[in-house]
Amino acid sequence: PIVVALADDIGQIDQLGLRILSLACQQRAAWRGVLPDDFVVAVNLSPRQLLDCRLYRNVLDILRREGLSPTQLELEITESTMLLPDITAIGNLKQLREAGVKVALDDFGMGHTSLHYLRELPLDTVKIDRSLADVSAG
Repeated sequence: PIVVALADDIGQIDQLGLRILSLACQQRAAWRGVLPDDFVVAVNLSPRQLLDCRLYRNVLDILRREGLSPTQLELEITESTMLLPDITAIGNLKQLREAGVKVALDDFGMGHTSLHYLRELPLDTVKIDRSLADVSAG
């Protein structure tokens, strides 16, 4: 978290995020033949990455370079990332999802997203925040 915050502060979060995505996809490609074809690698996106109009192209370029199917990648966004709906962010998510990349909302239940808004997001998976799960179980 400290490295991510620092990278964000100095304007390098986009490059760091792309490098992490690239390394995760390289590793997934290296496991080809060892893991089932439907094994999915998940990578978090920063809010700035989500707002980058080049995100779609960058993700697909990395997948193509590593010989991966878009269905072998899941991009995770946190609930707080989607506090303010942004047309670029939602457009990026829609494009990526239409290409076959899975999209997950992480930390749902922290109080930032309404159920109505949840229906508007192009999501494949909603991951419930542990604090909400603990409250409902106890």
